[in-house]
Amino acid sequence: MIPSIEGCQLAVLGFNRDELDTLIRSIKFRREQLSAIDKDKFSIGDEVWFAKTSDGEIIEGTITKIHRKNINVKVEPFTNWTVSPSLLHLQKDPSETMEITQ
Repeated sequence: MIPSIEGCQLAVLGFNRDELDTLIRSIKFRREQLSAIDKDKFSIGDEVWFAKTSDGEIIEGTITKIHRKNINVKVEPFTNWTVSPSLLHLQKDPSETMEITQ
């Protein structure tokens, strides 16, 4: 059985420094796994979009490079963004959008 978040939070309060360090390493490892899963959904040349965190503006662009942890997105005309894969979304194929709306 997987413990609840509340149970985990209470357990952490009783951990010593070594136990906390082990837990932190485990969390970092799991985050890296999840990031790799997100990253593998994309390829160079994919059309993507993401929302700017500052104002929610939607930014659309093309993937130009995939790094170990982040993805470079070129936005016309001359802007490049380095974005976490977890924030990116693939653009829908226009033909798919037409099928849905018809």
